[in-house]
Amino acid sequence: MREITIRKEESGQRLDKFLRRYFPRAGSGFLYKMLRKKNILLDQKKADGKEILQVGSRIQIYFSEETIRTFQELSGNGAVSERESSRGKPASQEPDIVYRDRQLLLVNKPAGLLTQKAKSSDFSLTEQIRLYLTRNGLRTEEDRYFYVPGPANRLDRNTSGLVAVPLTLAAARELSALFHDRTIDKEYLALVCGAFTGVRHLKAWYRREEVARKSVITFTEAEGSKPVELICRPLEQNGDHTLLCVTLLTGKTHQIRSQLAAAGFPIFGDPKYGTSSSVIRRQFLHAWQLTFPNCREPLVHISGRRFQAPLPDDLLAALHYTGISVPDANNL
Repeated sequence: MREITIRKEESGQRLDKFLRRYFPRAGSGFLYKMLRKKNILLDQKKADGKEILQVGSRIQIYFSEETIRTFQELSGNGAVSERESSRGKPASQEPDIVYRDRQLLLVNKPAGLLTQKAKSSDFSLTEQIRLYLTRNGLRTEEDRYFYVPGPANRLDRNTSGLVAVPLTLAAARELSALFHDRTIDKEYLALVCGAFTGVRHLKAWYRREEVARKSVITFTEAEGSKPVELICRPLEQNGDHTLLCVTLLTGKTHQIRSQLAAAGFPIFGDPKYGTSSSVIRRQFLHAWQLTFPNCREPLVHISGRRFQAPLPDDLLAALHYTGISVPDANNL
């Protein structure tokens, strides 16, 4: 028999959801059967899985250790051993940490790295972060059965910048709500072709063409399209190029790239929606700043704070090429 005592980090969730995380290889039907047969108890009482776990709640699991290990072994949902996921990867590969506390990690993702893996053989920012947490003693092998840290927001492979990673289940819930309600200010830096003047609130209609793997922007509603919005503020221009601060109001795949191109201002170096450049090998788009609103626990301590991801070397070189200055967030 194994007994699990619920910590603050795991409290507030339903018992059945906890069990699915704890036993990633066990189907829901099997777990409900074990609850009915009293092979899984909550505080020594029969449970149906709908109970909300509290700090100090105790779950009794009447399985053999061999059965427990079987249902906890390799799974595609992130409960893979960090040693397994790091196999063949450079040990020195570390995330670029912008901010870290017990609840939250902010990382400056480099271009070329997926936020989350697209196929099982990929090594993404998600795996990089989990390895970092384990190597630095911030997460144990056992922790992966209670909660698996993962990014709360996604960036395209070739877009760099800030990615927020909640480190506890409670932080994940709060951060998910903030992104869902669009109360976090998300600002990007985009170097566009053309002279963009004045602050503009761009509105359009968006649809995704999956076969072509491309986003399509129209200025009238079309079947299957959804409204999208950006606020664009020019920081500096030289007549041929403009550095924009773009506030993302809706979040769709390739939205900023496709919407700016449709407005007549394609992003510098973007071959999919504009033209490629010999100066830079990817689009000049960087998730620059995150500004948090008033937050609830456990993120109340970051209420009103603004975090910034410095520009990487390739984007700094592109600015140097165009003669445009690097923006100073303190003066904006």
